[in-house]
Amino acid sequence: MRHIAALIALVLFLGACGDKDASVASVTPSLIARAEAADSPAGNFVQVQYQEGREYTVLAEPVKTVSGDKIEVTEFFSYGCIHCFHFETAVHAWEKNTMPAGVEFVQTPAVFNKAWEHYARTFYAAKALGVWDKAHPVVFDTIHVKRKRLGTVDEMAELFTTFGVKEDDFKKAYSSFGVTSQVQAGDARARAAGLRGTPELMVDGRYKITTGSAGGHEQMFQVANFLIDKIKRERK
Repeated sequence: MRHIAALIALVLFLGACGDKDASVASVTPSLIARAEAADSPAGNFVQVQYQEGREYTVLAEPVKTVSGDKIEVTEFFSYGCIHCFHFETAVHAWEKNTMPAGVEFVQTPAVFNKAWEHYARTFYAAKALGVWDKAHPVVFDTIHVKRKRLGTVDEMAELFTTFGVKEDDFKKAYSSFGVTSQVQAGDARARAAGLRGTPELMVDGRYKITTGSAGGHEQMFQVANFLIDKIKRERK
């Protein structure tokens, strides 16, 4: 019962925070079901049968994936989002420990405003310049730990010199046709998925998982794994 009490308390907290995807009415049954599973002799969340309309939603129209035959899990995020910064811990844990075989994880920057378009261009420029692995955690850390917003192209270009990229080369990549096309394509995918906030997950271009519907960051990947297993069984 201690699990149930703790998770009900989480529901009330989410409601107080005003998360539009985490209403008490929609999240409570999900959390109680998971708490009951944890209190069962097995105590294994994998046994929980997640339900459409509760822990995840089915998109009205599938969104085209970019991962070929692999099952694609897309995270919609932004460097400007503090929740996405914290979500990175769950991302790394999932990729290292429980990401199923035959799955490709894709991060797609959300473009809700000009500031976030700037961060999206930075993401794709880092990919184009071959320094994304180095730059990705540093950009997040600089913005949310060091409290430097990196809100201009000049500031971002200066940061990228620490990765061995000349400022002019960063600016050229940032404004290039290729990066512009990727920003537009990513924004189109987010709109097609009905993106309302970040971070959100999209599985196989068909299913969407939010923090509120799943009950937390780690739980989002538990639901993703459930859907991946479902897709694999359908493909047999």
